Amino acid sequence: MKKHVTITISDFIYDKAKARGINISMICEDALRTILGSFNKEIKSSTCNHDWTWAFATPMGLYKECKRCGVFKRVYVEKTK
Repeated sequence: MKKHVTITISDFIYDKAKARGINISMICEDALRTILGSFNKEIKSSTCNHDWTWAFATPMGLYKECKRCGVFKRVYVEKTK
């Protein structure tokens, strides 16, 4: 379930993001997921049976996060001919 929220960003950033087809809500959610993941360390990643999220974009590339322990895993995309 999603919750409707309001954020304020500059017109310039909004226009540039929309012109490039960037989903602003998804970017905000991904950034919050990244930050909050560092607080969710109740289960040790070495003993966790990982339950991965869908891949999400970060400035460093695509990543998945374990919903249980908060560890991040880089996602690599294979190139096809």
